[in-house]
Amino acid sequence: LTSAFDPEYGYNLGGSINVVTRSGGNTLEVNTGVYYTNGNWAPKQDARYASDGALLAPTDFDTQREIVRAGATVSGPIIRDRVWFIASYQYSRSLISNVGIDLPRDFDGHYVFTKLTAQPTAEHRITVIGQADPSAIDNMLQSDRFVQPDAQMRQAQGGYLTSLQWDWFISPEMFLETKTLLQKSYIEVTSVPCTHDGDLGYNSCESTEFENTIDFSTPARLGRYNAFSRGNSPYFMYDDRWRMSIDSKFSLLQVEFGGTHDFKTGFTYAHTAWDYSVGYAGNLYFYDVNAVTYDPDTLSNWYWIETTGPFSTTAKADHLGLFIQDVYKPIDNLTFRFGTRFDKSILRNDLGEKIVDVGLWGPRFSVVWDPWSNGKTKIVGSAGRFNAAGRLAVADFMSQGGTGSKLNLGEFFGEFEGPATNNYATWPNDSNRSLAKNLTSPYSDEFSVGGERELIQDLAMQLYFTGKFTRNLWAADDTNLIWDEDGYNVLGTRTGNSTEPHYRLRSPNIAQRNYFRTDLGLRRNMADRWAVEGNYSLTYSRGSVQNTPSAVLAVSPQVKHYIDSNLFTDVRHDVSAGFSWDIPNDPWTTRLGGVIFYESGNPLSRFYSGGYVEGNSILKQTAGTYAREESWWSVNLKVDQAVPVRRGKLFAVVEVYNLFNNRQGDSAYVSSQNRWIISGRQSPVELMLGARYEF
Repeated sequence: LTSAFDPEYGYNLGGSINVVTRSGGNTLEVNTGVYYTNGNWAPKQDARYASDGALLAPTDFDTQREIVRAGATVSGPIIRDRVWFIASYQYSRSLISNVGIDLPRDFDGHYVFTKLTAQPTAEHRITVIGQADPSAIDNMLQSDRFVQPDAQMRQAQGGYLTSLQWDWFISPEMFLETKTLLQKSYIEVTSVPCTHDGDLGYNSCESTEFENTIDFSTPARLGRYNAFSRGNSPYFMYDDRWRMSIDSKFSLLQVEFGGTHDFKTGFTYAHTAWDYSVGYAGNLYFYDVNAVTYDPDTLSNWYWIETTGPFSTTAKADHLGLFIQDVYKPIDNLTFRFGTRFDKSILRNDLGEKIVDVGLWGPRFSVVWDPWSNGKTKIVGSAGRFNAAGRLAVADFMSQGGTGSKLNLGEFFGEFEGPATNNYATWPNDSNRSLAKNLTSPYSDEFSVGGERELIQDLAMQLYFTGKFTRNLWAADDTNLIWDEDGYNVLGTRTGNSTEPHYRLRSPNIAQRNYFRTDLGLRRNMADRWAVEGNYSLTYSRGSVQNTPSAVLAVSPQVKHYIDSNLFTDVRHDVSAGFSWDIPNDPWTTRLGGVIFYESGNPLSRFYSGGYVEGNSILKQTAGTYAREESWWSVNLKVDQAVPVRRGKLFAVVEVYNLFNNRQGDSAYVSSQNRWIISGRQSPVELMLGARYEF
């Protein structure tokens, strides 16, 4: 749901997604499938170079791309008519490498889902859900061919979710739904653990090391200007996020009073926490450089950085949401949906200090009208306020923990003597961030109007227009640096001794986004063995905040270049269409399907280098107006073929992704040499072969 949704649906500024998972029944059912995808056989495209040899677009000439997925789902009764179960497991493995990189990115994922449903009486139903998705990604660094195997990184990720829900059907017109949830997600980034499996080809353990030993002590040596990175990955990070919640909703339906009313009221309480630790292997890392490009004999140490030990920090949030709403039908062909919600949020940083403490109201109203009372036309209008009562990233922005560091010049500078004499600069881990007074919290006022009309039987056209006006987004200004009139150079400081910015967190009205979208669609539900659906979207996304918390206010003379700029989400044209057809080859056992996608490019900004202390961040024109990435399009086709078997159903599946091997650049930037660089291309044509069996 992206508009016209009721107050019970949260405080987010985007859409709301309701997922209803499958449940077991009185019949034992099994569904298994195996799918293999390969993009290695496709025609490849070599790199594009400028006349002076500079690389302008990436090659995929010797890339690798293979994916295997296998899974099974089992469901059925534990006690017939009373208790049912469903359980599923899926395994996914992919090997994907970029040009010139010997070791592919190795993804290994496991997905487990279990659900138990019990209905001891007609009035009570209890549902227990558990799921987990542990995964690991080895050899993550695929953007640089100058990374040796011992400098690669691993990311372990996943988590688990458990929930308990009680539904009480008090009467046909009254019911109560109550749910508790505990969720944990994690990301762990380290060097690739060593292995005694020589067939993997990377990071072998020493004879005395245990399997999966992680090296936290050897400093990394990071190569620059085509020198190899080696020795170890530079840093490690452990990131844990928790969410504990309880919500309850009471519904009273079909109340007769000037028509019919469906009332609902309820509350949600949630506690979220974010804990993470960051450190550098050996509290030290080196930058090495080839004085002559590609000549390892000219390798020398450029500089090295000493750091304080690993640090840990946390951010926490508590949220309480209350709502009340009514679905009112004064007559059969007219429906009003209206209500309000209140969101109270408190966010705390790593010292337990309150960063955000707000309470916001969010009234909402919508109307649905069938003017001819025949079910062939629907006209819809809605308006409402949606509150973003808090993000943990905002509290973390004000955390006081950090890493101190010291930069030392290396032998590249000619008079290399040692750590004691080559200290160039020192940065303590003192916090330079503060809070502005009278902070509010972001909110979005949204409206949507549109309609749908059946043109012929089973074929409908729809037209919608949506507007969203988001205000008071999180942004930080600077209270220390004094800039020239263009924001190109620092003239002085207000503290008199530090040239670092002193950020102050704010939520001003100038930090805003405006979003307008028009959708024109056509939909035919499955009838007479075929279905089709298509949608064209025209979108304008403007504002001053590209991301949040934003630095839009950090350089005051540069703010003018962000006002009413094209946001990165300003993708003007978007087309998606698909069809499904049961081919008439009696007994109708072949289904053909296809989809087509088209998307115009994202806007880009041109940044220039200068006196800005944080590097190449100077704008000379409005952000997002310099250029756009290439448009891209893709066509996918799929065939499901039923195969006769004595019991159950067996299907062979063939799918082709990006059928025409379109290779537009789907990401790009303007380099410091003012070159247009394509940094990524669409994935090449891929073939997927699979089999699915059900009984």
